[in-house]
Amino acid sequence: SSTTIECVTQPPASPATSTTGKLTLTVNSLTADSAFTIDQNSTPTIQSVTPSTVGPYIKTSISVQVGTNIAITDPAEVSVKIGEDTCWFESFVGDVYQCWIIGSQTGTKDLVLSVEGKGFSVPEAFVFDFGLTAISLNSGSLLGGTVLTLTGTGFATQDLSNLSVQIGEGSPMWCKIEEIVSNTELTCRTPPAGTGYEIGTELEVIVHLRGILPTFCSSCKFAYTQEKTAEI
Repeated sequence: SSTTIECVTQPPASPATSTTGKLTLTVNSLTADSAFTIDQNSTPTIQSVTPSTVGPYIKTSISVQVGTNIAITDPAEVSVKIGEDTCWFESFVGDVYQCWIIGSQTGTKDLVLSVEGKGFSVPEAFVFDFGLTAISLNSGSLLGGTVLTLTGTGFATQDLSNLSVQIGEGSPMWCKIEEIVSNTELTCRTPPAGTGYEIGTELEVIVHLRGILPTFCSSCKFAYTQEKTAEI
């Protein structure tokens, strides 16, 4: 309206228990001043965030335990953002605000709690991660059929077609995903060795997630061997 202006305050240059400054409104050449206090006791706080690391592109519920320095009676007063993305409200029980988000590109983002009439909390680090750290077997049958367990993070996905496991780089073979056990574990079944494969050669195992750089680890290699190939 013509009598109301809303603005968002910025944090002080250096943290303090209480800072009083001057709020100045300028319209054309006219100015008006008012005292404004930034009070640590009125600053929303976060006690914990669970989980604080999730995979990209998966709907995840986040529990944010709100500090007790501010009494909150209406969940509508509270909101949470992770980077530029809204964490959508699910419930608010006791001091725990629960919301959901669909992960974005990998990296660390600021999770910020906002309370109407009070302002923003100090940001908490929140991580979207995708990586491969280990595989259960490093060799298997030339004819395929070896089930590998892959360990890492960010494997959970809404759509299984987003995820794939590659064996080798030049002429890659694809390990058929059997099950996504959890966000940190999946299983896949190896195909037969490709034409021209040199028996015993170690091949990189690489996990792909659509839209994300592929991931591998130095010890995550697989070789097709004669010893692991059953004979009749």
